[in-house]
Amino acid sequence: MGKIRVNEAFAQAEAKGKKIKKIQLAEKLWPGSSRDTQQMNISNLLNGKTKRVDIQWIPIICEELGCTPNFLFKN
Repeated sequence: MGKIRVNEAFAQAEAKGKKIKKIQLAEKLWPGSSRDTQQMNISNLLNGKTKRVDIQWIPIICEELGCTPNFLFKN
């Protein structure tokens, strides 16, 4: 699997005036996890270290950052 383009989605959202913090996205992706776990998981996702992208994350990321699945996975 190629790298998911979450950093680019954050930049695009910010350019459109949408402000969301990385920890806010982490809270939605991993509810019920500790803050430390959320921070570690979002860091891994942003740095391309996540080995598996859960299909349930895609609509959350897209909704929060205002992008499409095609944008996230485009090479």
